[in-house]
Amino acid sequence: MQRTYFRIVKELLSRGHEVVLLVNEWQGEKPQGVEVKEFALSASTNHGLNLAFGEAVGEWRLHHEIDLLVGFNKIPGLDVYYAGDPCFAETCQRKGRGFFYRLTPRYRGMRSLEASIFDWGLDSEILMISAGEKAKFQKHYDTEDERFHLLPPGIDRARLDRQLGLSSDRQTFLTDLGLDPADKMILIVGSGFHTKGVDRLMKSVGALPTTLDSFYSLVVVGAGDSAALKKLAKRLGIGARCVFTGPRSDIVNFYRHADLLAHPARLENTGTTLIEAMYCGLSVLATACCGFAHHVIQADAGLICPEPFEQEVFDGMLLGALLAPQREKWRKNGPIYCRQNDLYSLIESGVDVIVDAGTKRRLGQ
Repeated sequence: MQRTYFRIVKELLSRGHEVVLLVNEWQGEKPQGVEVKEFALSASTNHGLNLAFGEAVGEWRLHHEIDLLVGFNKIPGLDVYYAGDPCFAETCQRKGRGFFYRLTPRYRGMRSLEASIFDWGLDSEILMISAGEKAKFQKHYDTEDERFHLLPPGIDRARLDRQLGLSSDRQTFLTDLGLDPADKMILIVGSGFHTKGVDRLMKSVGALPTTLDSFYSLVVVGAGDSAALKKLAKRLGIGARCVFTGPRSDIVNFYRHADLLAHPARLENTGTTLIEAMYCGLSVLATACCGFAHHVIQADAGLICPEPFEQEVFDGMLLGALLAPQREKWRKNGPIYCRQNDLYSLIESGVDVIVDAGTKRRLGQ
């Protein structure tokens, strides 16, 4: 989402628009040509910080003339909202949150922020990146159809192509990771290990038949707390073949040297890694909750585990994906699908909606 935020800003600037960035905190180098306003707020809870940020942005807007307020956080008063997060109300319902949870400050705060964008009768335009999430928001808020704008996935093809153009030796790459190059590699990519289902995948790798067990390694790429998961890996007997790399910029090397991307996410609004893997010729096994799971099905580039998730089912599907005779076909189908479909113009399409909304508001339409 942060990369998308930055790319949308760059596209707006390239079209000659003036942009002010409103953030609570900016980490890293600030972009040239834009004003960055940092509010530096603090709160004891995440929902408290979200509420405080919304109030600060509202107060700022009262004293500044702007044509359009575009948000990546759920806050009141947005003209355009980029829906990168899943529907909070649906998530609570799916998790079986009961009456007493709905009385908590967290629930009431988060629900009110979401309603301030999606409630029927409001006029915020909504940029959607997952078709499945639209129905969930409408289920809870009766949001009008015409306010939704479904965008292409927005895969950064140039970044993938740059890395694919560089040479990489598999034996050296796996050795540098501390793995045996003779092993086959199962890959999972993403930050927030519990949400991405890293523990689910570990259990499945640990359940592989003995004849396979010594030939498969698990590589986890992304940011997260790995201490408890490393202990789990040891208990499952895969500690020596389970590697946590942290965030990596050379992600394409993992895609092209792995034998399978597995993504048993508990909650995944999109799942960019699924399409990136397909682009690089890697077959995929993912859960049906992933917003981009339908692309894997349409491409015939792997398997999708149905919801609700059952560990034994996923265990069997992992074994099936590793031994499937059509694995080579899956690997070829992914890149073909990615060449034949627009999976890339999220930024341009999103900026088109933003500019159009700004023009209409300026003209009073």
